[in-house]
Amino acid sequence: MKIFFLSLIATVSLSCNSQNNDLKASIDRGSEIYTDFCISCHLPNGTGVKKIYPPLANSDYLLKNREASIKAIKFGLNGEIIVNNEKYNNVMKFFRFK
Repeated sequence: MKIFFLSLIATVSLSCNSQNNDLKASIDRGSEIYTDFCISCHLPNGTGVKKIYPPLANSDYLLKNREASIKAIKFGLNGEIIVNNEKYNNVMKFFRFK
């Protein structure tokens, strides 16, 4: 019985380690994309520029509109949106990712 639990703990530990490695790799890829495409408008800390480029950090829009946010990255965004009770009406071009 003791061997079973030690085996189970080892399996769970390896699985968590693999998930942590996958998460780290995903974060690294996302960081590279953010640096290449987003940082110039939304700034390094994601705060954006008030009334011009909406914040991404702590953005209620991103949380409430996940599908629209993904479409904005893929296809661009044009027209008024409200982020954290502030109106933004600008154009975000779409990006071609490799």
